[in-house]
Amino acid sequence: MTEGTLGRVGAAEELVDAASTPLPAPPRRRVYVVSMLLFGAVVALAVSSLFDWAPARVFTVREAVVTGVEDCPAEPPSVSPSFCAASWRFPGGGTGEGHVVRGAGLAVGDTVHGDADLAYDNLGALVEVTVLCVGVSLIVPGVLAAQWYARRRKRRRYRSFGWVYP
Repeated sequence: MTEGTLGRVGAAEELVDAASTPLPAPPRRRVYVVSMLLFGAVVALAVSSLFDWAPARVFTVREAVVTGVEDCPAEPPSVSPSFCAASWRFPGGGTGEGHVVRGAGLAVGDTVHGDADLAYDNLGALVEVTVLCVGVSLIVPGVLAAQWYARRRKRRRYRSFGWVYP
């Protein structure tokens, strides 16, 4: 040490050793991929239980004419969703009966889009529920993927300077 400097003898050697000692390896990509898949599956199951898994119904719905209506309010309620049950007939002769999503104001002779046990009062309601299901199912894996990508960029930056990523 020179005059006018303060420090301990051997302090520089400790810093060099601490900086060059690698820390435990960060979680690998497989951990992120598995957690993305598991969280996505859990969220998809939760959403499917709430919305009768609308994305799977998109390809099976057909246009039908309402033949009977039960408990459908004349106007949509302002606070809670309305419950509406109806029966309908498909152009090919098949019939269906069950819950109608957003069926307020539904009357005999109206057109619904549905399959055997669930119908939507219009195609817009089906698309809206489908987008909601798919969007919510992709949020958690999307956040995990963004986190993995940010960590990967940071690790590359550290390596480009010759540093060890913490």
